[in-house]
Amino acid sequence: MSARAAAARVLERCDELATVSAHPARIERVHLSPEHRRANELAGTWMADAGLATWVDAAANRCGRLEGASDGLPALLLGSHLDTVRDAGRYDGTLGVLVAIEVAERMARRDEPLPFALEVVGFADEEGTRFGNALLGSRALAGGFDPAWWRLRDADGVTLREAFSDFGLDPEHLPGAARRPEALVGYLEVHIEQGPYLEEADRALAVVSSIAGARRFELTMTGRAGHAGGTPYERRRDALVGASELVVDIEAIGRARGVIATVGRLEAFPGGINVIPGRVEFTLDLRGEADAARDDALAEILRRGRDIAAARGLRLEVDEIYRADATPCAPWLRDAVAGGIRRTGDRDPLTLWSRAGHDGMAVHAIADIAMLFVRCGNGGISHHPDEIVALEDVAAAVDALEGAVLAVAERVRSRPGRYSGRTSHARQREGMPMAEVPGAGEPFRDRLRTCLHVERWVEEVAGGAPYAGLEALIAAADAAASPLSPAEVDEALAAHPRIGERAAGDGAAQRFSRSEQSSADADDPELAAAIARGNRAYEERFGRIFLIRAAGRSRAEILAELERRLALGDEEELAVVGEQLREIALLRLRTMFADASTPIGAAA
Repeated sequence: MSARAAAARVLERCDELATVSAHPARIERVHLSPEHRRANELAGTWMADAGLATWVDAAANRCGRLEGASDGLPALLLGSHLDTVRDAGRYDGTLGVLVAIEVAERMARRDEPLPFALEVVGFADEEGTRFGNALLGSRALAGGFDPAWWRLRDADGVTLREAFSDFGLDPEHLPGAARRPEALVGYLEVHIEQGPYLEEADRALAVVSSIAGARRFELTMTGRAGHAGGTPYERRRDALVGASELVVDIEAIGRARGVIATVGRLEAFPGGINVIPGRVEFTLDLRGEADAARDDALAEILRRGRDIAAARGLRLEVDEIYRADATPCAPWLRDAVAGGIRRTGDRDPLTLWSRAGHDGMAVHAIADIAMLFVRCGNGGISHHPDEIVALEDVAAAVDALEGAVLAVAERVRSRPGRYSGRTSHARQREGMPMAEVPGAGEPFRDRLRTCLHVERWVEEVAGGAPYAGLEALIAAADAAASPLSPAEVDEALAAHPRIGERAAGDGAAQRFSRSEQSSADADDPELAAAIARGNRAYEERFGRIFLIRAAGRSRAEILAELERRLALGDEEELAVVGEQLREIALLRLRTMFADASTPIGAAA
């Protein structure tokens, strides 16, 4: 099928999905609603027509899979989301799912199979419209679902747990939606830009460099209420004037530092027309392409706020309510997307960063990501019925995504075993000589022990040697580690240092630990102190050190996970620790044996 014909079908399907709405006069399709079910059904039909095996996973994500050269290979994931905001446009999210289906159909018709499986996913809840917490579907897929979210309620008082059950899903099965890093090659998403830059540049497509890192705050400026007529200016402690001065400075600082700073809500108290405001509550949404620029802007905003408060006799309080650090797109996948765009005739692809959040922010926890932006008209308007795309641009997006998939395939064929999960892990550092891999020169049993210091596991895995290849070794190691007993968890933890602390010595285990904890090096003293406090609280709570797969996680992500796990019950937390040990063991095995060209463990 030609690109124009494929694009026409994509747009027809976008129109059909637009009719799947809770309201006849506007588009509204929220998580776990009848409209969600109908959208999943339609997407499943289209996936099946494209030659994919389809299913709805335990988190209500609609999935489809095309096997590669052999069954069971790691998958390159394509997709976006099927849910909407209220009074939505018809292309945000859905365009990416439908373009992915078109590309999957093209791959299914090729004579040469891909060196990986191809999966398409329509995520269940990117927007967070119903329960107020975004990315629920993609977080579940990435293994980052917080059990505390089961208590979230919608406007009618229905909990997320109740909505899952009403939808026909079992909340207890939700962990089954999680993918393992080794099961994924990467994630590619097509999405409308939701901004004016492509339109202004007269370009159809762009490579995305990163997804904005956002921090959100609730601020309170407190002064003293008083009579509007009876209080002289020199005696006023007007909280609204102070807050307003800071609001103007927030915009100026954002502009000067190249970040996006927004005050979205401001409310003055006590609110009388003839009363000087004694307290003002307002919000700050701060986004940047890079965390450093965003945080530098925040520091300047807070300094300016304190100066204003001091000059006017006010008090400023700041409470951070949300943080998501910037999500960079992997250079090797960005190159693949750029190569796909060049296939459309654009020899010098434009690069933009995403000011909005996307499912890739969650998937990034387990796989490298990249994104392809498509121009939207009407000044780049989105989350609005006037959202629009052009047929020619969608046709270019289909061709570009196909080109990106083929570029990934060429790269995987040239370096088999290198591309699964996050390339930020040590096991995926391109060009790393085997002599530099921790434990590469040690006997097989010692190398196993470095990965998981559990003697029963070491003997069981070693007893199965030699292994024909890495995947056979991984499968055996995975089975032997599922599950670990409480005593084995304690045995394994003895080989791990605390998060944020460097392991002593120069053995393979120590070098692994230092490499994996590079993201936990705390150059922020406050964050370092918070992690140290969390470590102590965890040890007091559970009687053992806190363990997390640190590789690929930022310090803020580690701290957030630490705080979440402190709220778990003993048995639930023990299961999480066992799973973290298993993940670490498999990651280390992949690092040590990625380049094995002979049967593994033959001399064991």
